[in-house]
Amino acid sequence: MKKMLLACLVLAATMQGVSAQNLSFGPTIGVGHSWMTGFENVKFKPSVNVGGTLVYSFVSHWGVGADIRASFLEGVRTKTENGNASSEYKMNATFLRVPFKAYYFFGEYGDRVRPKLYAGPSLGFLLGGKTKLENTSGSTTNTIEGDTKDVLKSFDFGFVAGAGLNYRLKKNTWLNVDLNYQNGLVDMSETPNSFNATRNIGVNVGVTFPLGTVVPDK
Repeated sequence: MKKMLLACLVLAATMQGVSAQNLSFGPTIGVGHSWMTGFENVKFKPSVNVGGTLVYSFVSHWGVGADIRASFLEGVRTKTENGNASSEYKMNATFLRVPFKAYYFFGEYGDRVRPKLYAGPSLGFLLGGKTKLENTSGSTTNTIEGDTKDVLKSFDFGFVAGAGLNYRLKKNTWLNVDLNYQNGLVDMSETPNSFNATRNIGVNVGVTFPLGTVVPDK
């Protein structure tokens, strides 16, 4: 809860002094594939996130914004097999992520469809999670479980980049579809001589509603 409040304060401070003109806010939800560097035999690992997005468009083609998201089931999944023996490792991590974005919008104010590109820095706060190692030999499986906070550091920093489009549902209300990539730049591992940085690629869908506007729709 303290980390959630801190992230909200950071978001509010970023937007302090910005007028309510061309400012919009709304919910967002997404799914993705998560992994970490430094692991071998990495397998597909779905992740999900839910939160809100804030966008301020100060001219026709440019804007800034920020998200606040709870991101679940991040981490990594690996699996090795050798005959009738196998070993599978799963690390599940829940993060509070706060990406800051600079947008470039194609088209003009009032266009029904506006493609966009964006990029910016991203903060991540580890909230929790579990690890599980399953070693199987024949019909016998041994399981070792642990806490993700014991193997990962609490703060993540990196960048986000993506592309998408905004589709106008009605006056100043937009459906947002984004393809996004998150790239951690710091070593999250508590283990010496290992560099494990977070990665995630996914799709988010959301709706933004106006908090104010300068230029009316066509």
